[in-house]
Amino acid sequence: MKRNNDLVLRILLELENSKNPMSLSVSQFADFPDLTREGLAVHVAWLEEHNLIASDGPHAYEITWSGDDFIGYSSDITLWKAATQVAGHLSFDAFYTVLKDLMLWKARKVAEEFFQKAERKQK
Repeated sequence: MKRNNDLVLRILLELENSKNPMSLSVSQFADFPDLTREGLAVHVAWLEEHNLIASDGPHAYEITWSGDDFIGYSSDITLWKAATQVAGHLSFDAFYTVLKDLMLWKARKVAEEFFQKAERKQK
């Protein structure tokens, strides 16, 4: 089965919005009409394997710090699309690295602009 990065993000967002550990079911992801119970189980197992979610029992999932970081890196739709186009078909580690590097690149650019404006104001 091929990993669906958009589904990965949706699962993480569902868990982030929950204040308590929760179960996950196909009915929660109606925006993925082709999703099966088995497909969801594969993605959930994969998320646990990559430490993006954790479980405290068979149906009590919660997001981890790594999962929260992934959501943060995914917050810019332009960067998400770029990472998906460049590395979406590669391993998750490659995709995640590209996404993180793009977000850090953007942060550096914003910081540079901030400091340039501050220097101009001081002159």
